Amino acid sequence: PTASPTPTLPPAEAQPAPATATSPPPPSPPPSQQYADGVAAAAILTLTNDLRAQYSLPPLAANSALATAAQAYAETMATNDWFAHEGPDGSTLASRATAAGYTGSSYLAENLYRGFYADAPPSIIQAWTASPAHLAVILSEQATEIGVGCHVVGDYRWCSQVFGAR
Repeated sequence: PTASPTPTLPPAEAQPAPATATSPPPPSPPPSQQYADGVAAAAILTLTNDLRAQYSLPPLAANSALATAAQAYAETMATNDWFAHEGPDGSTLASRATAAGYTGSSYLAENLYRGFYADAPPSIIQAWTASPAHLAVILSEQATEIGVGCHVVGDYRWCSQVFGAR
């Protein structure tokens, strides 16, 4: 899939100093930390199952081996500035899933995402659902398990959804 348009962040506004001697509120985390890798991945998993429920499909079970494969590949794509289903080392979804301990699969599929680091999980899901091929993977009746991984490097976030069944 493609990245959603890069939003322009508004300039920070100056705030007047408090009139009383109180400690200032803690600063808001930068956008990249608001959706740290694990937080974004967990939200994407939840939103994926919410979407499946809208189509009367059963939820996908979180699978740690698929999550390991997804996270490792998100990190590989991010650190190599790579965006393809075949890894820069020639790896495939099947080889990455097997290396992560997911064996005996009867179904494997993946969705990949690269976009602005501040893109919220709902925007990532929206990018996938705007593509019939990616939506079909999310709504696959063959899939029973899922792993999600995300990683931020610089101004960009890479995410991987890995779907499986055994």
